[in-house]
Amino acid sequence: YSSILAAPLDSTGSIAVRCNDNTAVTVSIGASSISLLIDPRQMASGANVLNYNLYTDSTYTVIWGDGTVGSTVTKKVIVPKATVFTVYGRIPPLQDAAVGAHLDTLIVTITW
Repeated sequence: YSSILAAPLDSTGSIAVRCNDNTAVTVSIGASSISLLIDPRQMASGANVLNYNLYTDSTYTVIWGDGTVGSTVTKKVIVPKATVFTVYGRIPPLQDAAVGAHLDTLIVTITW
């Protein structure tokens, strides 16, 4: 991340779910451990924070949350394959970020 660039920093990750029977599962992602918020989530480097968020879609319009804030995602898992949920991450531009690694811890809940 560069604090002088006018474009956001985007990335993707994934959550793979495998079940023993064909069933629908719902994935929710909780609040930031730093701010206790979903919008925006925050990463920290000591006392310095960097806002970011996670989204359900590649257009970064639907925040992936816990259902009370943001949306959850439900998909059917088909045995024996794992079903992959793509997570879209974005750090907004022009934040005065401190140099160094910024970290956050999130709880992902899978309900079936």
